[in-house]
Amino acid sequence: MWVPVDQDQKIQINVTSKEEDIESITLTDPYGDPITLPNIDSLGKSYNESVNPTINGPYVLKVNTATEEKTTILGVHSLYAIDVMADWMLTEEYAESKGATLKDLLSELGCTTKEEAYPILGQQYKTMYQEQDSEVELNHRELVEKSGGFYIGRYEASYDDSVSGGRVASKKSENTNRTGSSDALEDGMLWNYVSQIEALEKSKEMYTGISTLLTGAAWDRTLGWLEETGAVSPIEIVGDSSTWGNYSDDKFPNTTGLINTGKYDETKRNNIYDLAGNLWEWTTEAYNTTRRVTRGRYLQLFRFSSSGQQSSQP
Repeated sequence: MWVPVDQDQKIQINVTSKEEDIESITLTDPYGDPITLPNIDSLGKSYNESVNPTINGPYVLKVNTATEEKTTILGVHSLYAIDVMADWMLTEEYAESKGATLKDLLSELGCTTKEEAYPILGQQYKTMYQEQDSEVELNHRELVEKSGGFYIGRYEASYDDSVSGGRVASKKSENTNRTGSSDALEDGMLWNYVSQIEALEKSKEMYTGISTLLTGAAWDRTLGWLEETGAVSPIEIVGDSSTWGNYSDDKFPNTTGLINTGKYDETKRNNIYDLAGNLWEWTTEAYNTTRRVTRGRYLQLFRFSSSGQQSSQP
């Protein structure tokens, strides 16, 4: 499936003050870093400019006059870039899905307002994100920027024995599920219990041309695309994805165990199966040199699964 990426997106700033002159305007990115704004030496009563976003997530715009300050949150989720998702998480709906209140979440972060909390979450993301294979990431980014998007497999990986040693394929799995690491792989079987290193190498053999594991930026952009097309809501991404994922407590009737990918249309969004649930998803990211990052069910406040979870396929 083709996931579009808008590399030319702009943040459009249009501000008008009816009475007082504008004294200052500031814009900070999701990490809390200031963005240089053009033409702010003599503001007057209006300001109309556009700037380039650098990362996905909430941008905080503050406008001051002599007697008033206004704050606006500008959300960006369409770039091929890491997505902080803090504007999706710091909501009453998200807090309720976690059995808490927004005040509780803000208090946990030592804040009283969402605007204060955004850069704290942003810095946590910035610290935790790494790429295991920088060459793959850079090559992928360059290709995405040239083509305006990227392809993502419709299905979780299945085993294809059509070549010596087997290969990974994006197709429906129609064989018995592989339920343990000691179970031999058979043609058409869901490819489970594979290391991140093996998944990375096998994914490069998946297609003629260039293919690899999803990068963190590609995964985040895919979720942003699902949200902006109305396939899922933000809360179904960062809060509770059991409405469209295969879990023991999911919201549709099926077996409670691991399923063959592509089996249930309830797990499909924008023609992609099993992004939520069923198996953890390896990416090219890493916590550090010894711990790799998977993607899976809940994108919790700090969003990364712990080590020791069930291994996953490319």
